[in-house]
Amino acid sequence: MLHSMACLVSDIETIDVAIILSSTNEVNELRKLLDDSSVTKNSTHLRNPPRITLHNLYDIAPPSIQNITNPEDTTDLLRFKKYKYYEGFVLRPVAFKEMVQQWASGPVIWYETWPVDSPLRSDWIVAINEACAHTLGRTMENFGVSMTFWEGYTWILEKEIVMDMVNSPSRLEPGVEFWIRLLNAPSDIFESCLFKIHIAGRKQEQSSSTSALYTKYKVQNMKDALLDFGLEAAYNRLPAKADVIYEWFFYMLQEERLQDLLIEFLRQHKDFFVHFKPEFIDLVDRNILESFLRKAPLAMTVCGANTLPVDVIPSAQLKGAWNMTYM
Repeated sequence: MLHSMACLVSDIETIDVAIILSSTNEVNELRKLLDDSSVTKNSTHLRNPPRITLHNLYDIAPPSIQNITNPEDTTDLLRFKKYKYYEGFVLRPVAFKEMVQQWASGPVIWYETWPVDSPLRSDWIVAINEACAHTLGRTMENFGVSMTFWEGYTWILEKEIVMDMVNSPSRLEPGVEFWIRLLNAPSDIFESCLFKIHIAGRKQEQSSSTSALYTKYKVQNMKDALLDFGLEAAYNRLPAKADVIYEWFFYMLQEERLQDLLIEFLRQHKDFFVHFKPEFIDLVDRNILESFLRKAPLAMTVCGANTLPVDVIPSAQLKGAWNMTYM
């Protein structure tokens, strides 16, 4: 992830990259490695190496979490089973701040609806949504029991909204602070899901429905948006197991005649991150895949992109210019 950022993010020198570690010792050891020129010699050719700041998780945790761990080793927090991560990979040359500004000009909160008896309804995803809603002092019944906020992978969080989310009291547990509610949630928690549910809930409330902080967000059904955009034939290419549409997005490229329309869909809806699995490389014609990656406004993949820089991207670079805009 960091190497791809250093090579492809054109404004990397303006971005602070934070690395969060689990203990004082880890911070000290990594700092030694970063300062060791014999270890970092392969990055000395970079014109603008990343500005990296190391943090001990303990130092940035709120007091309620500091009280149950210690700076020498925070791994005991793993007992709450809330630790998650996704791999990331920058796909092509990108001005990161420009991308974020474009996203912020019209962000979309995606959701999907699967009836209770639908084979596509994932018990794991449902449990995560219910746990996130409870952490926020809500229930999924506030939105509809068939709805889940899992769709879409452009995970950009606005600090002001996050602070509003963290500081808002719970209607279900008014005396319990956000961080304790989160640790005690009965299921997995994903921060992107928390963020989406908070925004959707705020937009339902009269006091927040006209707030400039929330009015720019659209809350849309992914399937309906694809069909309304004229992409029904592409949607029908998704496998029967596609409980999350964007997790299987590249199946829609099998409808080759709709490639440009899919690209326009991504552009209009500010979808700049995509989920990628190694098996997708052989899913569609290589020329179609390479053309799509060059033209689409995609900046990053999440999960499983390790084969792209070897198998696809170098070839795509030789066959045409990369799209460098998000408009």
